Amino acid sequence: MKTILTLSCTLCSFCAFSQAKESFYVLDTNWKQTVVDSAKYLLWIHENEDSNWVYNYYHMWGPMIKMETYKDHDGTVLNGLVSYYYKTGNLDSMGHYENGKKEGSFYKYLLLPGESLNEAMQYDYVHDSLIKTINYSKDDSADDEDDEAGDKESQYVGGSSQWQRYLGKNLHYPERAVESEKQGEVRTAFTVDEQGNVIDPVISKSVEYSLDREALRIIKLSGKWVPGLKHGKAAKTYKVQPIQFVLQSQ
Repeated sequence: MKTILTLSCTLCSFCAFSQAKESFYVLDTNWKQTVVDSAKYLLWIHENEDSNWVYNYYHMWGPMIKMETYKDHDGTVLNGLVSYYYKTGNLDSMGHYENGKKEGSFYKYLLLPGESLNEAMQYDYVHDSLIKTINYSKDDSADDEDDEAGDKESQYVGGSSQWQRYLGKNLHYPERAVESEKQGEVRTAFTVDEQGNVIDPVISKSVEYSLDREALRIIKLSGKWVPGLKHGKAAKTYKVQPIQFVLQSQ
């Protein structure tokens, strides 16, 4: 009961300000606003660094269902990253919108044994028009190139030991997750550019709202990373970083 009361107080605090930086709503099985006791889903709305509004839909006590970015607080014009998830919380598909139209590459992922993800399909759009489709299971041209001696993955400054030290100092286990006994591995995915900046962090494996939120906070506050190398030169690379949340035994 303490968990429900804690969330209830949070909802009352945020929903009183519909245009605040963030707000929370609990929804029933028909996606209608309801009370906490009968809630099936949780909706977290917040403003991002680009002044767009991000809608995160979660199972009330489970993983994310979808994330959509809108130009407006009311959620009428898609503008930015969207991502959709399997029931397990693994990333199903993702892409970008600009002013309500699909723009750039959209990806469909295949969930493999062990919960690893592989790109299955790529759809390239220009102003909402599909211009190219790549089937990664059939198109040999889409195969990854062999790694060369000068290639290197991006990493946290100081390597894994410093990453663990950073987590030890900054990672906080959310009260909501503690009280509901939620734990697991949240995976974050993001781009590290040539200067080491972290760009567009997103959840690639969701566990629960408060754990996902803490994982994203950790990534956004992690500063610059050591950029990856391609042919011996700094290059923009894609990174998947797992963060473990483990409850201590009583």
